[in-house]
Amino acid sequence: MPAERVSMRRVREILRYRFEQELGYKAISLRVGAVPSTVRATLKRAADAGLSWPLDDALSDAALEASLYRDAGKKTGHRRCPEPDWAQLHRELKRKHVTLQVLWDEYIAEHPDGYRYSRFCDLYRSWAMKLPVTMRQNHAPGEKLFVDYAGDKIGIVVDRLTGEIRDAHIFVAVLGASSLTYAEGSWTETLPDWLTYEQGLSVRAVSERLKLSKTTVSTYLLRARQAGLTVWPLPPGYDDDAAVERLVFRRVGRPAQDREEPDWPLVAREIKRKGVTLVLLWQEYRAAHPNGYGYTWFCDRFLSFQRRTHVSFRNRHEAGAVMQTDYAGQTVPLIDPVTCVITPAQIFVAVLGASSFTFAMASLSQQLPDWIDAQCRALSFIGGVPRAIVCDNLKSGVVKALWFEPTLSATFAAMAEHYDTTILPTRSRRPRDKGKVEGAVLIVERWILARLRNRRFFSLADLNAAIADLLVDLNDRPMRHVGKSRRAIFEEIERTALAALPTSVFEYAEWKTARVHPDYHIEADKTFYSVPHRLIGRQVDVRLTHRVVEIFYDHVRVASHMRTSQRRGHVTVNEHMPKSHQRYANISPASLIERARKTGPNTAMFVERLMVDKPHPEQGYRSAMGILSLARRYEHDRLEAACDRALVIGAVTYSSVNAILKAGLDKIQPTTGPLKPTPAHGNIRGGSYYQ
Repeated sequence: MPAERVSMRRVREILRYRFEQELGYKAISLRVGAVPSTVRATLKRAADAGLSWPLDDALSDAALEASLYRDAGKKTGHRRCPEPDWAQLHRELKRKHVTLQVLWDEYIAEHPDGYRYSRFCDLYRSWAMKLPVTMRQNHAPGEKLFVDYAGDKIGIVVDRLTGEIRDAHIFVAVLGASSLTYAEGSWTETLPDWLTYEQGLSVRAVSERLKLSKTTVSTYLLRARQAGLTVWPLPPGYDDDAAVERLVFRRVGRPAQDREEPDWPLVAREIKRKGVTLVLLWQEYRAAHPNGYGYTWFCDRFLSFQRRTHVSFRNRHEAGAVMQTDYAGQTVPLIDPVTCVITPAQIFVAVLGASSFTFAMASLSQQLPDWIDAQCRALSFIGGVPRAIVCDNLKSGVVKALWFEPTLSATFAAMAEHYDTTILPTRSRRPRDKGKVEGAVLIVERWILARLRNRRFFSLADLNAAIADLLVDLNDRPMRHVGKSRRAIFEEIERTALAALPTSVFEYAEWKTARVHPDYHIEADKTFYSVPHRLIGRQVDVRLTHRVVEIFYDHVRVASHMRTSQRRGHVTVNEHMPKSHQRYANISPASLIERARKTGPNTAMFVERLMVDKPHPEQGYRSAMGILSLARRYEHDRLEAACDRALVIGAVTYSSVNAILKAGLDKIQPTTGPLKPTPAHGNIRGGSYYQ
């Protein structure tokens, strides 16, 4: 252990004796009270520091010490390692799930050469002991008498024949000013009225010293007198606290005359009903038994009955048998970097039963897509499939929370079928059914979320990356009572017991029911998809994935479409329509012209003129279909001639062609005379106008 430094006052005296009086080392040592080697070392340090006598008047003791010991280590008593901010650490300890272990991990990550955990805790407790400032009291003579019982007891042989030994309690009293002390032995220190019998204090004085109400002190004294305890110290045989309690409180309240107890199983069933309380049940009991037990006794006996009947079962999980999953109650805020809106991220936790191998991740919600995705990621993380998955009664995953026959959502059931495992939902409001994951949630909150409390996350990917880093440390850290890490136990006993993962990844799909509309379409995700027209009015099952929409009727797939993001749009397959609808649906200008060309070129030219002359081609569809329908009543040559005559005379309408055919004008060649020149007129501008 290094020696203490010489005070700066002695350093100045050593320098003065050496340079003013030119004394030797031994003479200086006798005058300053230090050994010669210390005097020699001090003078050498002064020479190395370039100090001369007399010293500068402005040189302070701190500056002098810094000059002499600038190359030395830290002063005795100074800390050898960097210390944390104890005040900040004390504030952090008040936050939820933050422990000294978590804070030490953060400290050692920042200072790898810092204090070990035990020293860290000792330094913190030493610092914490300084928080409440202690005031030194000056006691005036005759003001206070301090009394207490000593922790040690003295054994007294009460029966010389049997050798029975009874412990005597040592009562101690001391005056504040003079410290005059008094001590004596007593058999017990149980009753609060020992002050009254021992010191003769009043009820008010006793209540002030024991921090009890005067009514409580008076009640205790009354019960002691009724029990025959009127002297102090108590007589032999009353050193047992339980015996004294039975003696003093044997007549609590009015003794019940009707000692028939309630039907406790019935009370336990009734208390589960909505709005039923113990007060109501006790009132009903007293109405049936007016001289029965009081309310306090009723509550105590009911609690005793519950403790006897509610026995906890310890689960022994086999390797590879079960994986328990749940969401943590604590969330992590996610900040949108654009809008600064804060979204709470949900923390999913999964744990294997035998090895306690743990998985955790964050998701934006607890809805079905995130729930299924978290289950699949947990199975991929552990690299296998357990025989069963025990989960909570999450509404998105469990449709009907019935203990004997729970009904899972179609997607959750499909996921279990894909991984060849069993889903076992727990009972409602029974956390012990999944006690393993409840403990894992607490561990994740302490060892992962508590460490992320001071970090800000702007994306879900960043949060999951941080959780993954801390998850490795959690699974690799040795468990205190086991001596091995979770990963070591997992590799040793549980990895080989898990079933292999399927070759393909589970494709998330939602199942819904829909009714086929009169236009042979069903609505799914605000988009309309066609089905065969024979299913109009029937109820079908719809399977929606990220890419495909499949429609099933009577467990047979009847339609499949690529999923579209267009809302309120229609996706139609021609084969799903009736024949008449198919013909109408396949109409286009090109198809109409092609059908007209089968009759002849004049008919094709006429149909083309019908659609060209309209502002929109669709307006000429009906007229064109009317022209094509004439081919079923008249020969193609007549229709060709009628269309040619209508084109010549400029009557490009369905009515004109129909009239020509009815009148037989298609059989008469049109008479066309020579073209006459345009007559001259002032209102006619002529062709030169447009040059």
